Amino acid sequence: MRPSDVRRAGYTSVEILTVVAIVTIVAAILFPTYGFVRNRAWHTTCADNLHQLGEAEHLYANDHDGWVPPATTAETFYLQSTHITVTADEVLASPAVLRVALDPYVKSDQVWFCPTDPYARQNTLWLGQRHLLTSYWFFPRDDSFPVWPPRMQLMRDRLSNAPPNAEDVPLICDATGEPKFDPGANPNDGNPHALSNHPDSTVNIIRHDLSLTRKSADYMNGVQP
Repeated sequence: MRPSDVRRAGYTSVEILTVVAIVTIVAAILFPTYGFVRNRAWHTTCADNLHQLGEAEHLYANDHDGWVPPATTAETFYLQSTHITVTADEVLASPAVLRVALDPYVKSDQVWFCPTDPYARQNTLWLGQRHLLTSYWFFPRDDSFPVWPPRMQLMRDRLSNAPPNAEDVPLICDATGEPKFDPGANPNDGNPHALSNHPDSTVNIIRHDLSLTRKSADYMNGVQP
């Protein structure tokens, strides 16, 4: 048999380009689906973390006459407030107060951090709080607000001066912030919207009855009604 009679093993350029085109089309179809599934998984993990922290606050309140810990992670708000007298050292120490209060009721350190937080366990000011000890926003409020240290009774409904259709005060939720006002890492001054740790800028919220709701970061920051 002559060499010329043997068909060469391999692929033509047309065949290779066809395969590449098919792979590209399939990838274009699957990537958005993968992103949706990934974001949903992140939200599920984050919601579970918040639920565990909410349960910890309930256990703490049961041992302290119904009061949640007198602490906050809302550093930016308190440091910028002109209505109360509070030192920066007190505000900076407050997340540690929260951790000490709730750690006996929390199963693991991982519960304190959002799976999408790019600054988890870093002493970075972003979305109005430092992320060294937690990714989550804990901001107790009662009718005497603003006061220091912040106080809130467990299972309170809406504040007495809140509109009739207002929701109750969140127990704990994802951190939110507006980059144009945030001195933290990589602020986007051109973005007029509020952001959360999650790529879709939505916020997981645990209410006082441990129910979960999800709102936009704009809603949580009052950027939109």
